[in-house]
Amino acid sequence: MGDCIVKQVVNGDTVLTYTKPVHALGVVTGFDPAQTHEGQAIKSGYIARQAEGHNVDIKNVRLLNLEGCMDRSARNYKSYYIKSNPSACAQ
Repeated sequence: MGDCIVKQVVNGDTVLTYTKPVHALGVVTGFDPAQTHEGQAIKSGYIARQAEGHNVDIKNVRLLNLEGCMDRSARNYKSYYIKSNPSACAQ
């Protein structure tokens, strides 16, 4: 849900939920300091499927686009959109 909630769902079960995620350096190495602003809200960026270096098997990864038609009268309206894109509306 934008920069408010991040959920990781595995086989239909929510396994992790992050609220209001922010940039934190912690034990991160090899990062570009110009790209990371500690303490600021994370609004965009990359998604790491596995960042800790442990083995993991991944079958499917699905991302939900939260930008789209927010006009309730349109055929393709979705209640979960958080960013309006009027050009995407199908009447």
